[in-house]
Amino acid sequence: GGYGSHLDGPASEAAERLLAPYVAHFGAISRQFDHRGFKTFFRLAHVSGTVDAEVAFLGSLGVTQVSILHSTEPTAADVASLIRERATARGIAVALFEGFEPHLADWKPLLARVRQAGAPFLVAVGYSQDYAAMVGGCKAVALSVDGVLGAWSFAGVPRRLGLLAENLFGVAHWAPGSAPPPARKEEVAFIG
Repeated sequence: GGYGSHLDGPASEAAERLLAPYVAHFGAISRQFDHRGFKTFFRLAHVSGTVDAEVAFLGSLGVTQVSILHSTEPTAADVASLIRERATARGIAVALFEGFEPHLADWKPLLARVRQAGAPFLVAVGYSQDYAAMVGGCKAVALSVDGVLGAWSFAGVPRRLGLLAENLFGVAHWAPGSAPPPARKEEVAFIG
């Protein structure tokens, strides 16, 4: 499978014509894919489930306003739009909704707009290298938010970012052994 409707759509159509199985792992955003009657298309997970988890998490913290920064890559932009839609429906205001080019070098202007928007929580939609640079940029401009939420894989984030990982929240699966050494006991007790 691909990582997004823009890839999974055409690829699954080609697979259907060839009667070849096509498995979309996570990305395919559009639920229209599920209703085409294809006999060879299978989906392992829906992005909407992750989006619902993110928005529910924000709601559980009592967050009433967020800024959303997203990669301009098609899948990330689609996911960010879905987060905005579902957050707004839940009564969470979106103070800033802005895209960034992949591998952005200078985060200062974008993070200054986040500060100006004044939302207490930042939702990030992108890819690992973008998250690391963005979080480093938050530290560099002394951006003070209650938290940063993203769908990053936590396997490498705490190790790579060290103390910068404070107040980061993610909804990706936890990989055993990714807790910092002082928290390993708690990790084992929590995960099993």
